[in-house]
Amino acid sequence: MPKIPTFTAGRTEMTTQASGVTSNIQISPNSTIASALLPATDAITNYAVKKRDATEKLEAQKIVLELKAESDKIKHSQKDNINESEAIDIFKREFDPLVQKTVGNLKNKRVQKLVNDQMLLENAENVYTLKKQSFEAFEKESVRVYNDTQSSNIGKYKTSDDPKLKEKYKSELYRAAEIYNDAHNLGENDLKKE
Repeated sequence: MPKIPTFTAGRTEMTTQASGVTSNIQISPNSTIASALLPATDAITNYAVKKRDATEKLEAQKIVLELKAESDKIKHSQKDNINESEAIDIFKREFDPLVQKTVGNLKNKRVQKLVNDQMLLENAENVYTLKKQSFEAFEKESVRVYNDTQSSNIGKYKTSDDPKLKEKYKSELYRAAEIYNDAHNLGENDLKKE
């Protein structure tokens, strides 16, 4: 039987030389057709990014407007609440889940961030509005109670024939005026007897 020659491989080493023929030809990256298209592709890319950003901002603004309408309804429902902290708690309890649900339903993360950021800014304004409404409701209710109390005491004073009771009702009138004055920081000039 004839003998088949076999090849034994020696030790192989990594080489830094590329296979094939090397040349010293150098091409400037700025003098090719691709480089001529580079400004156009940059413009197209910038346009696409700006269009995407504008679309996302518009979508976020529409959602924020819807949420503002809901917040206005909730704020209006708390218009006559004289307890400031209760009004704020009710607002947060009703409005925060609405915001979370709306933002949670959004697929686009950038729109979610835009809506969340805008709602954080609106939150400060909402709290301010609720505090202002509560203070106005407090003043309105305080004036109503004061006027009712004074009307009642004046009626008692005018219908009484007993001088001791008249003096009592008169002192109640002054005491109620002092309490009202202290509550509203009106000053001493408002209480001067003339």
